Amino acid sequence: MLAPIKRLVRSQLKNHGRHLIYVPRNEPAGLELDHDLPLIVTAGRPVIFDVGANVGQSIDLFSRLFPRSSIYAFEPAADCFALLNEKYTNERVRLFQVALSSSDGTREFFCYQRSVLNSLLPLDNHPANPFANMEMINRTVVTTRAVDSIIRDVGVSQIDLLKIDTQGWDYEVLLGAQRALADGRVAAVMVELNFIPMYRGQRFGETISSYLREQEFHLIDFYEKVRQGRHLAWCTALFSR
Repeated sequence: MLAPIKRLVRSQLKNHGRHLIYVPRNEPAGLELDHDLPLIVTAGRPVIFDVGANVGQSIDLFSRLFPRSSIYAFEPAADCFALLNEKYTNERVRLFQVALSSSDGTREFFCYQRSVLNSLLPLDNHPANPFANMEMINRTVVTTRAVDSIIRDVGVSQIDLLKIDTQGWDYEVLLGAQRALADGRVAAVMVELNFIPMYRGQRFGETISSYLREQEFHLIDFYEKVRQGRHLAWCTALFSR
């Protein structure tokens, strides 16, 4: 009796461009980060590094999923950092107005009309880039830090989740965490992967995935996928040991 009902429901959903999918309760399903992250990040009081915090989108997600977490958030853009300072007064969220990179120092930072596109790299004018004509509103010099030096300074022994969304600079952030990755001090990595030429000098998703494999991380799945026609343009990827 149930089988015909299921077929009918699936048929009706399909007619409206929807699909009914079974989601296992205790295993990653590759559909929503809300579902999969708590299955991967299992520490009772997880330490989370939010690299590229922008205006707090990921801080809100992590605070909801992991209410006992300690979040270290990094955002170099002055206007975005000011918003973060106003929004987060909880001592569980520590804010740093720096860009993370492969080493400590300084570097030019490019600010665009849409702050989510801000980067240490300029946008590429390649025809495949949907943001090629986005207006740049400012160029400034920012302080850069490496994950390896940050964790020494703040006294963190383990990062349960290293989230990186730095608009084409993600590989450099991973290089700056080389010691922590090699020592097994990072349990999971959530990182944006680009498969189109969005920023000049960026590393593509395949390079980042390969590097994490070398560090003995395994791909959980892709999330928040954006396509150009049939092709995957960019997404968020989740890796764990």
